[in-house]
Amino acid sequence: FLGGKEKADASLLDYVLRELFELHEPQPPDWRKFQVMVERYKGTLGSSGQPLVEEVARALTAREEARAALARFRGMAAGNRAVLERLKELETELEQLAPPDMLVRYRRAEMARLPRCLSALRLRAERVYVAPEKDRMKARQIEPHLERYRGLIEDRGADGGEEAAGFAHEYRWMIEDFKVSVFAPEI
Repeated sequence: FLGGKEKADASLLDYVLRELFELHEPQPPDWRKFQVMVERYKGTLGSSGQPLVEEVARALTAREEARAALARFRGMAAGNRAVLERLKELETELEQLAPPDMLVRYRRAEMARLPRCLSALRLRAERVYVAPEKDRMKARQIEPHLERYRGLIEDRGADGGEEAAGFAHEYRWMIEDFKVSVFAPEI
C-alpha cells in the first residue's frame, strides 16, 4: 500500500520530521527558529516523534481494518449486485480518504481524524452488506455537500486563492465528519 517497507519507513520519517520541525511549506533559513528547534528537541527527538508514529500506526491499522472488511463483504456478497455496487463506492471512498500518499498529503490534525473516519467506513461496509438500499438513501444526504465541495475545488483551480483552498480543505473534513454522523453515529 505505501510502496514497500523501505519507502514506507522513509515516508514515515519524512512525515515525523515535517511535523516536528514545522516544515509544511518552503521556508527561508531562519537561525533563530533553528536554535529554538535545537533547544526544544535536544536529547528528546526520538521520544518527541513517538506520538506521531503512534498516530500514523492507528490510522494505518484503521485503514487495513476497513480494507479487510470491504474485501470480506465483497466475497460474501458474490451474487448480490446491489451490495457489490455499494461496496465498490466504499472502496473508492477508502482510497480517497486514505490514499497511498497520505503521509505526504496529511498533517497531524488530519492523521488524528483518520481512524474515526475509517472505523465509520468499516462499520458502514457491514451495514451495506445487510441493507444496501438503506445506505444508498443515507448517501443521498451527503451528495449535495460533495457536489458543493467539487464546485469549490473547481473554483479554487480558477482563482487559486489560499483562503479558498483552506475553506475547501476544512469543508472536505466537515463532510467526512457528517458521513460519520450519518452512517455510524455511535463512533
